Amino acid sequence: MAQTRREIKTDKLKGVAVNVTTKAVERIGALFHDPKPARYEKQIADLQDIIEGKDKDIKSLQREITTMQVRHDKEKDKIK
Repeated sequence: MAQTRREIKTDKLKGVAVNVTTKAVERIGALFHDPKPARYEKQIADLQDIIEGKDKDIKSLQREITTMQVRHDKEKDKIK
């Protein structure tokens, strides 16, 4: 039982060590201007622009649908 607890603690410590190492490597990479974050930031900005464009298209289409519904209702009223 005690050995199992020691193994669990050892595994936890290894996990913590890996996390600390990963964070340290990321920070060191940032110090040397690792191009990955800049590339990811550009991709995020590009995707945000695409989303913004799609949102504008959706709003435009919603206005068009509303206009068409109003016209349709007026035409229906004329027929009655």
